[in-house]
Amino acid sequence: MSPSPSDRSEAPESTGESIDRRGFATLTVRALIGLPILSGLFAALRVGGRPMPVHGPERISLGPLADLPESGLATRTVRYRRRIGGRIDEVSDLVLVGREGESAIAMSTRCTHVGCRVTLDDRDAERPILCPCHDAAFDAQGNPLEGPASRPLDRLPIEVVGEGSAAEVFWLRTERGDS
Repeated sequence: MSPSPSDRSEAPESTGESIDRRGFATLTVRALIGLPILSGLFAALRVGGRPMPVHGPERISLGPLADLPESGLATRTVRYRRRIGGRIDEVSDLVLVGREGESAIAMSTRCTHVGCRVTLDDRDAERPILCPCHDAAFDAQGNPLEGPASRPLDRLPIEVVGEGSAAEVFWLRTERGDS
């Protein structure tokens, strides 16, 4: 027995849901919008979530010990690489350095009040470090003297390598030791 003409016009039974043109278009648009968002999120998690390699501190030269002033401070420009998110940037920054006998001191040039860059004032031995933002003043050891800064400038860990005229001063920079 052959099927009747009325049986042939009926759609065959399907086991899943059918989708019309509008549903297909909506699904396509959602996929086109969602895929770049998901891939960007995945890339950010993959790059940003990668732990920094554990290394010892980076040694950045601050120059020969003999070149540092015996009294007072000097400003040195330092260059290093710093990781910011998933990028690694070349950074140029300033560090305050001074000599203490056969050793040295190094301090950040960022005021501890709000982070403005401090400057040296060679004319005033009592207040040689000044912050132009809110008139904070610091002594040669980085201790606050006046103004809103309540704590000393951040000391940077250093190492003196060699002796006598061959001695060189290095800043032992860690990833969080930015000036």
